[in-house]
Parts: sequence; C-alpha cells; structure tokens
Amino acid sequence: MAQHKRAPRKLINSPEKPLTEAAIVSATLDFSNGATFQLEDERAPGMEAIKGPATALESIPLQQETIRNSLIRVMTEPGRLAEEVCRGQASFNATVRAHRIVNPITNGLTITYYEMFHSVFSVAKQGLLILLDPARGFGKKLCRCQYSKCGKFFLAIQPKGGGRPQTIYCGEQSRDDDGELKSHLHLGHKERGARRMRKLRATPKRRGNTK
Repeated sequence: MAQHKRAPRKLINSPEKPLTEAAIVSATLDFSNGATFQLEDERAPGMEAIKGPATALESIPLQQETIRNSLIRVMTEPGRLAEEVCRGQASFNATVRAHRIVNPITNGLTITYYEMFHSVFSVAKQGLLILLDPARGFGKKLCRCQYSKCGKFFLAIQPKGGGRPQTIYCGEQSRDDDGELKSHLHLGHKERGARRMRKLRATPKRRGNTK
C-alpha cells in the first residue's frame, strides 16, 4: 500500500461538537490507510479522565496494521470478528468514556451522549464497532481499492450523476509510468487490460486437425 508521510491531522471531539459516526468511520479508514491524527478530546463537566499511557509514536504503525487486518475481516468474516469483539468489550470500554448531556430548550430538553476517547486507536476501534453494526449501514459500503499500488480502504463512491456506486477503485490519483496524474480507476483498468493481454499471449494456440 502506498503511504506518504504527512503532518498529523487534527481530530477534534468536544461535548459541543462530538464526532459523528460518519466522522469516526472516516477517521478509522484514513488511520488504516496510513494517516496520523492529533486527537483533541475535551472532557464534559463531571467526566472522569481516561487513565492510561500515552500512545508511543513507534506503536502507531502496529495499531494501523491491526485496524487494517480487522477491516479485511469486516469484509470477509464479520460474524466471527463481531464475536471476538464482544468477548473483549471490557478492555475496549476502558479506553472510552460516555457521558449524558442534558440541555434545556423552550419546550423541554435535549438528551445527547458524548463519547470521549483515550487515543486515536480508541476512535478507530469504535469505528470498527460501527462498521460491524448492520443497522448503521456503513459496513456494506466498505471497499478496498484494487489498484495494485494502492489497496486503501474506502466507502463506496456514489457518482454525482447517479448510477451504480464505484466499489472497485478509490477516488485517489497517482502518476502513471509517463509521470501523468491519473485516477486509480484509469490506472486499474489499464492494469487489468495488461494482465488480460499477458494471459492471452501465454495461452497456447489451438492447432487445427491435420489429415
């Protein structure tokens, strides 16, 4: 999988603007694809701090690999992975705090639930839970780019003009052999065409019957 070192992106989570499930899933996929984040997590009034060691920089690649392997299993064996996740809930729950927030409005009140995370890895593990829940609909959209130099995870891309979603290639671009920037859809199709041609050339030609 092609990875590029970039500055960590900020992942902001607060009681006033908590991370949505879509944002958590997006961060999970980006983290698995090699992105790094700086988590800015605020405590709601009355919330206890999450105890635990800070994430060491050298452990991040291993965490990313763990999430990548789990995403593969979300696509191939979600039932078995779900059973394992449920058995290990205690260790995961120790890295997340949930808090109920009640705010008054003119005709009553609103109830929201805010989740505070210990680390980006905790956010990514929450993303796995969301992907494993069929009712939320994210898991069935999970795809992996089939371009040989990519392999990144993404959610099915719905074309702007409608039609079938793109589930084979992600929306990123890379340079081809001539240095031109091309979409992975274009590069993947070219790659598949070249493989078909090599296969045809390697297939022995059938000889006609000779008398």
